[in-house]
Amino acid sequence: MAQARLEAIDVAVDTLGSSSFVDLDMGQPLGAHALYAIDKPRVRSGVLADARRGRPRDQILSAIEHATERPGLRVVDGDPFTAATIAEIGSVDAAFLFNLLLHAAVPDWRQVLELYASDTSCFVVANPQWREGEDAVRLIELGREPYLAAVPPSARHERLFDRLDAWHPTEKRPHRDAMTVWQWGITDRALSAELAELGFHLEYERSLGSFPGAEAFESKTFVFAKR
Repeated sequence: MAQARLEAIDVAVDTLGSSSFVDLDMGQPLGAHALYAIDKPRVRSGVLADARRGRPRDQILSAIEHATERPGLRVVDGDPFTAATIAEIGSVDAAFLFNLLLHAAVPDWRQVLELYASDTSCFVVANPQWREGEDAVRLIELGREPYLAAVPPSARHERLFDRLDAWHPTEKRPHRDAMTVWQWGITDRALSAELAELGFHLEYERSLGSFPGAEAFESKTFVFAKR
């Protein structure tokens, strides 16, 4: 876990007083940030929701096993972007979105924020932020060569444009919408503007410099609090 993400969680809990959370987890291993948060004395309850499509089942079972050892932490085993799962999660003080927004295509990153804005008072975000312009951009719309020049080197990225409309058997969607590749370049301005529309202001921001292998992106963490 990057220390910067833990520090952002600390801001949400220790500074803003968050005592409950949902972790929309994209990471490996599943649940590391949720386990850190639930162990903080102020936190009473937390929900771990797997946001990565097609994750191996053994990882989910391992996360559930770890959660049973932490009173107050539960795992929601469902798509966290459906109304039924969001209702099961319920209202929480903070929502953790770590390396999620840039991968979100269906729903897209704006829709993810909208889905959770009414049920949380705080967004804790870690995301590679786009530095080329002021608006958010769907990266595949740049075309093959500009896309590959912008994103980190990866076999998935190299093959993407050869199978944009082919069906992804694990994610159950076309490859163009897969969460295993970089989908968005989100600028600071676009992120702040979207959250301002939803009633949130920037409480905390930290830059970790350029994203390795992707100079067009800057690694950053944010905490946005509801006004």
